[in-house]
Amino acid sequence: KEEINAWEEEISNAKRIGQVNRSERVRSLVDKFIPFTLRGTVWPQLIGNQMQINRAYYDHLVQCYERDGIPKDAKHVIIEDINRTHPYLKLLEVRGISKEDLQHVLELFQYLRPDIGYVQGMNYLASILLFYMTPYKAFKYFTNLIVSSRFLTSLYRFDINKFNAYIRAFDYFLELRYKKMYDKLKSCGISSDIFLVEWFFTLFSRAFTLSTVVKLWDLFLYNGECILFKTALAVVGQAEEELLDKDSEDIIVYIRQCSYKVDQEKLLGTVLLDSSLGPKSLQETILKFRSKDN
Repeated sequence: KEEINAWEEEISNAKRIGQVNRSERVRSLVDKFIPFTLRGTVWPQLIGNQMQINRAYYDHLVQCYERDGIPKDAKHVIIEDINRTHPYLKLLEVRGISKEDLQHVLELFQYLRPDIGYVQGMNYLASILLFYMTPYKAFKYFTNLIVSSRFLTSLYRFDINKFNAYIRAFDYFLELRYKKMYDKLKSCGISSDIFLVEWFFTLFSRAFTLSTVVKLWDLFLYNGECILFKTALAVVGQAEEELLDKDSEDIIVYIRQCSYKVDQEKLLGTVLLDSSLGPKSLQETILKFRSKDN
């Protein structure tokens, strides 16, 4: 009850000043995770509305989209991907959200931002937002989540130079923390992108139970992409003992599935306690590798 009251006070303050207060109190509240009943209110405030989408703009966009449509190949990919979102579709149905609502959000984004377009994995992100929001709000904050994040935009635009810098930054931290695991992957000729692509493109939405995923999103929306790197490192760290005894083919299979086998409560604790990998140190490391490439 005390936590709910504290959040409601912060929500009121955020509405008054137009953004979430980045105070120690809010950080402490986020670290305890956002209450289920308040995520639909707090997440939008953390994501923001850089795109300045309002209801009138949305209604006009829908009219234009219904008139013009989207390319057939893009529509086909979206429908195919939605059919792979089985666990989330069932959860959405319980909350009165249909498969057509999810398709609408994704096709509308494709229509609005063809420069980015629909990319496989976005269906999971939109599904999670729909779990807490109406289709209008889910579209609004799905669009802002992608467009306002330089990290996500560079992924979905397949910016190879930036993505390579992300991989090299991850490998740098992996070598620092789990040297044996780093050496094992290198000796087997396994690149970290084999598992990082799915984890990053879906914001771990396929990797864990929904209750764990949304807690990671609480941390990600407040702290940024350093949470994704911390989570990836924590998963590999927990699986290290198992992986060191496997050959290259088994490592690839296991590491793609090991997120389902890790102790998820322990994982969240590891991510929360990891104070050495913050937004600043991550960005400095990424920039270091980008400058080397240039």
